[in-house]
Amino acid sequence: MIGSGNYADDRYGAVACTGWGEAAIRTATARSVVIYLKFGYSLEAACREAFRDLALAPILRGTPNTMSLIAIDRNGNHCAMTTAEERTYVYQADGMDHFVELPRIVVTID
Repeated sequence: MIGSGNYADDRYGAVACTGWGEAAIRTATARSVVIYLKFGYSLEAACREAFRDLALAPILRGTPNTMSLIAIDRNGNHCAMTTAEERTYVYQADGMDHFVELPRIVVTID
């Protein structure tokens, strides 16, 4: 199901998930982030809430599988989260001569 881990709405933001695709599909993780943005959450809060929603997928509880996402809101703010330690993401915007590698926020799924 190509595209199930991605969602975009230019009024609010865009998200791409990677890792355990079945969980992202079951909990509509990418769309959840955008919906939380629609409800007025900050980008980081929206991503954290979508990760909390992943706990609704019983297949994820107590497993070592990795789930990650990267998101951007309509203002160009970006955020990346993961369940794995020491993961990074690369960011480059208009006017930047070089990309920047940043750490992802590590979260747990309870």
